[in-house]
Amino acid sequence: VSLVSVDRPTPRRDYANYRFVLNLPGSTGGSYSRNLNHLWALGGVVMNWRAPFVEWYFPALEPGATHEEVDKRTLVDAVRAIEGDEKRIAKLVAGARRVDDDFFCSACLADYVGAVLDRVRARFYDDAFASRLRRSGGCEALGRLVEVDLAASFKLRDARPACRALAEP
Repeated sequence: VSLVSVDRPTPRRDYANYRFVLNLPGSTGGSYSRNLNHLWALGGVVMNWRAPFVEWYFPALEPGATHEEVDKRTLVDAVRAIEGDEKRIAKLVAGARRVDDDFFCSACLADYVGAVLDRVRARFYDDAFASRLRRSGGCEALGRLVEVDLAASFKLRDARPACRALAEP
């Protein structure tokens, strides 16, 4: 007996019609599938296929609370165990919604990128770096620098003025 009720690919616009949504590893076009990233918001139980790779937000996930981890051996039994348990379904759907709310809103993604850049800056930039930069001939000695302005839709501009400001005593 199959749990799959269709014999053709399901258009993405129809995913929200299903109580269970399955993320399979692989690519639907190009080299990477971001399928899982939009499944969290669909209002279904997210079934994530066990795979050796992770996304940046995976440490915040909790199997049984945000999703279920499945593979070829466990998928059918996992779906059958959850199917009639409305309390468990509600918990998993609410957990998936929290993942979407906490990690996939546009401000959430920007906050994450900002936090990563802050940590890089804290790790690699300090007063000793500024002193070495001044002694080495300053920003001009570094060659071409590019500043990425995330607030301006990834606008690229010459970063030497910003570099000079960092190197000033």
